[in-house]
Amino acid sequence: MKTKFFFCVSVLLTFLGCTKEYNFYEEGSAGDNPSQAKYVFVNEEYSIQPNTDVSSALQQAVDESDGAILVIDAGTYYLDCPIVYTPKMNMVANTNISNILNPTGLKIQGDGINSTIFINRSNDYAFQLLGVTNDNNDLVFNKFQTNGFFNDFSIYSPSLPSENGNDMECNPDIEPPKGGVLMFGCKAFSFNNFSVAGFENNKFSEHGIYIPLLSSLTTDYPFETSYLNDFEDYVTHNANISGGFQVIDINLIYDNPDFYASTSTILNNVEINNCNGFALNGENGVGFNFSSINLKIYGCEDGGIYTEGHSSTIEGGFILGCGFNGTTTSAGIIIDRRGANPNGFSVRDVEFDGNNNYHIWLKSSINAEITLNRFVNNQSIKSSCKIGGAHNNYGFISGINLNNNFFRYSEQILPNYQNAIELNNYIKYSIFRDNTLDTGAASNSANNSNFYEIKPGFSQGNNLVIHNGITLVDNNNSPFFIVDNRSASNLTIQTGSNREKVNWTDIIQDSANSFNLDSDSYLTTSVGYHTFNLTLGIDDLGVGKTIKVDFGYEENGSFVPLNSQFHTSNTNGYNTVTFLANVYLSSPKNIEVRITNNSGDDFDLLSGPNVTNFSGNLN
Repeated sequence: MKTKFFFCVSVLLTFLGCTKEYNFYEEGSAGDNPSQAKYVFVNEEYSIQPNTDVSSALQQAVDESDGAILVIDAGTYYLDCPIVYTPKMNMVANTNISNILNPTGLKIQGDGINSTIFINRSNDYAFQLLGVTNDNNDLVFNKFQTNGFFNDFSIYSPSLPSENGNDMECNPDIEPPKGGVLMFGCKAFSFNNFSVAGFENNKFSEHGIYIPLLSSLTTDYPFETSYLNDFEDYVTHNANISGGFQVIDINLIYDNPDFYASTSTILNNVEINNCNGFALNGENGVGFNFSSINLKIYGCEDGGIYTEGHSSTIEGGFILGCGFNGTTTSAGIIIDRRGANPNGFSVRDVEFDGNNNYHIWLKSSINAEITLNRFVNNQSIKSSCKIGGAHNNYGFISGINLNNNFFRYSEQILPNYQNAIELNNYIKYSIFRDNTLDTGAASNSANNSNFYEIKPGFSQGNNLVIHNGITLVDNNNSPFFIVDNRSASNLTIQTGSNREKVNWTDIIQDSANSFNLDSDSYLTTSVGYHTFNLTLGIDDLGVGKTIKVDFGYEENGSFVPLNSQFHTSNTNGYNTVTFLANVYLSSPKNIEVRITNNSGDDFDLLSGPNVTNFSGNLN
């Protein structure tokens, strides 16, 4: 719901008869009673005009805003210097003590995305939300700017490098701007109908929205030197001591990387593009979290999103063409750890296309959910989703649910190169279920790509279930294997065939190195119950025709069946048939699959990845 405010009501004596209308988001804009909000119309009250540098006037309006909503008309405005907002703890008068200690965040209301536009001509971030201070200009690390918002406006880089303007002190400089927004010490800040857009030939040099790490753990960015040196001291609020503040050594936050993060950040219909860094970089440890709806990202060199935080959600939107920074470690989304494992990350209903290396890389994550997304793989993708492979420790990847996603190979993918899902070692208590792979657009030479690429050491995980129509892997710290047939031609099973052995050409995974491609059999190495799964891609078996499948082993020149199953066709065309067998083995056996065809029809077993495959494990 939006609350409408008519401009002419506020300035009736000056602009009698005006019919200009502004739309204000009720959420986070004015508390429980938006009608009581205070509005400042910056164009009139601070005499700013489109197509001019408004840095000084807008900074003055920000400094004097006192919790008001700053309303800015449609137009293009230049920022030759960044706008900095660091409220004091006592800036909100006549309110309860809680609000005094946590002052309101900066609130700016534009006239529409790509309608109210700020051109960042500084070499820094256009807007900098830098925590909370006291009257002594000490940075108060345990107090937050609260409930600020940026609504209905855009931040652009200059269209040409020659138009880049000034450094942090507003001295002439030719360096490109760093990005749109830098923020720390903010709580429940929201971006609504908002964009940060670089130009292809003059990208932002860093990130669209940046939540930095306030610690010298940041080795590649001297954050304290650039942004913290203007504060007198670093303190925490403590009402029980004289003066109310306790000085702290900034070195103390080295071991607490989530110190003074920005929490509960909201992005609603936000677009970020053309940054040399990430669109959204939340490197401030587990203290950062965010939620987004319809977040649209493209053309960011390091990747779309980087986060180390807890309980973040991405719903809807797209991440396109990101990660082309020349490394092998970029991705559309990267989830990593700093000090602790991030917990509770969700990606849902998002389109991924044209990214480099990986669409999603979960380096470290607990209880993540990736569901109902669409992944398009082209020539630059190694795996759509890479799970693990960064930290070789138990517990860093656990409770992952990657379900009901659609993976598509484009015409441009390279042969023997791609995988939809890459599973590395030390993955625990996770489920990968009912994902769909479409290889229809890919050339035949590219069909050597895997659906699941199981990396060496993967068996060190436990309680892992992979389903794709059937259970491919159900691993409880036990050996398992996956094989399939990727020969150039299909295998024809002629009518009259009696227990013809199924041929396998490729080992996808073999934890115990026990599958023999020469004999097409798997040597069991443990005593106990074993589960075997078989998928057959059958073509040209007539309706009502029946075949038999045997799981068994050869002994003394004879085949010994352990489990026999029958299939009666209900279609004349292509059909995928699955079989599941549970057998007890008291000694090692070479398990193989055989087919008997007395149907009167010859039929084909189709080759190719994930078409006809065989897998098994010890229960």
